[in-house]
Amino acid sequence: MSHYSRTNENDPPNSRLFVLTTKDITDDDLRAEFEPFGNIERITNLKDKSTNEYKGVSFIKFAKSSQACLAMEELHGKILNGRPMKVIIAQAQGQQKEHNFEENPEGLMRIFILVDSNATRESLTTKFSAFGEVTDVRIVNSRNNARVCAFIKFEKASSAALALELCEDHYKAVLAEPQTPKGSRKREIEQPHGFRATPRELHRSSSGPSLSKYQRGGSSMLEVLYHSCCPYDRLCSLFDIIPDFARVSRPDYYDIDRSIVTVEYYSEDAARHAFNKLHGFEFPDGCFLDVRLSFASMPPSRPSLYNWGSDPALGGRRYVVANTGETYTCTCDLPPTDIMHPHDDIVISLFVHCQPVCPPESILEDVFSRFGNMVLFKQPRGKNFGFARYCVYENGQKALKMMERQYINDIYVTISLSENRPSK
Repeated sequence: MSHYSRTNENDPPNSRLFVLTTKDITDDDLRAEFEPFGNIERITNLKDKSTNEYKGVSFIKFAKSSQACLAMEELHGKILNGRPMKVIIAQAQGQQKEHNFEENPEGLMRIFILVDSNATRESLTTKFSAFGEVTDVRIVNSRNNARVCAFIKFEKASSAALALELCEDHYKAVLAEPQTPKGSRKREIEQPHGFRATPRELHRSSSGPSLSKYQRGGSSMLEVLYHSCCPYDRLCSLFDIIPDFARVSRPDYYDIDRSIVTVEYYSEDAARHAFNKLHGFEFPDGCFLDVRLSFASMPPSRPSLYNWGSDPALGGRRYVVANTGETYTCTCDLPPTDIMHPHDDIVISLFVHCQPVCPPESILEDVFSRFGNMVLFKQPRGKNFGFARYCVYENGQKALKMMERQYINDIYVTISLSENRPSK
């Protein structure tokens, strides 16, 4: 029986190399060339289906992105068995064209970070030069000149990858989007991977009303639920980018790690524009804004508005996570709580996609473990999807059938099979 591999090909991102060599190359040859640069987790050689002959194409998976980038820099173009090798970062499945680093190599050399208001180019250059040569530092200011973020460009991709791996967590460092070619969308600025809009895009929405049509008069409000790791002043700067901004209330405590504020604009059009652009916006990395429209007169905040699933008629039945005591609602009639089987072999894996964001991983684990024989539930940090993996095929199929297009805490969930049933 073949089993599902627990190793994610793109975890961490950009840690897999595409290598083009001669057809007579062997695994030992490749390992001898690439192993000096880091821990190789796997070498995959592509073969012709009809002749079973090696095509001269390989994928080499490293444990770290910095190791893969260093190998690419040192070995691309090197002669092996009489032919120069082509070594590039492998493009992940479904990756957009602008993320093709063969065509946009600078996309691997720039990172996005959050900085304090007192950060300077000189201090950031000194700090990040510890990881490699820094060629450019750009601090992005909001309208009120509060410094919110910065872009650091390195001379080498391996230096940028090393900075992502080793810099302090408070920078929330991510790889920046490749720069837009000159002459195309001139008003757009860089954005980090995972951001759903750029600040300057908010001034020129093609889907919302023309900014020249914003009229002062009246009052429109939004309620925003956000992660407490996001500083209040940065949140204000983000909403201040939208024209006709009026004010942001002081944050109210919502729960252990979330706060709620009311954002006021001078017009309903402005509030709708902010809602369309910022609902589900990832700010900072791994944390998503939940924005709700409210045009009636109201107190500064109403936490009850965010009590997801509080009405059983709307949110479904209420359930309790046995280990943590958390409560949640689900529109599916779930089976009773069942035990996990963490040491059994995985035979079926489900891809679980949530919109706009995922509920806590503990809740998702409780939901899908109730179908029985679940080995693990894995949710990548900051992503709106996860994987439910089972050791019995029938249990996975039952979860797939019952949970498709259901709601957990008013969050829409879709399920698909991420691996075919193994052959026996």
